[in-house]
Amino acid sequence: MPILSIQPCDPSGRVFSAWEGIGYEKYEIQFSKKPEFTGKKILTLPLKGMEWITGTSYTPTDKEWKEIKNLTKKSEIVFWRLRGRDAEGGEDFSEVGSYGVE
Repeated sequence: MPILSIQPCDPSGRVFSAWEGIGYEKYEIQFSKKPEFTGKKILTLPLKGMEWITGTSYTPTDKEWKEIKNLTKKSEIVFWRLRGRDAEGGEDFSEVGSYGVE
């Protein structure tokens, strides 16, 4: 089953919530300056070495937020998607969303 779209839920865009992925146990949020998620500049949260997200919301740390903002110049668009993983290791992605970085 596909993962339903996620939405930043506060005006700053720093808290992600309202995702649903029935059958998925854990999640990562990916950010890119390209909607195709190609190239070297793809940021995955939580950062390497951290546990995958097991709930339906995530608030990036100050360090992570700085990395999101560093993907692009001020007032440009950042693209994001959610990756879910089920108990058997199967994965799927949400639709790609976007928002402007201040």
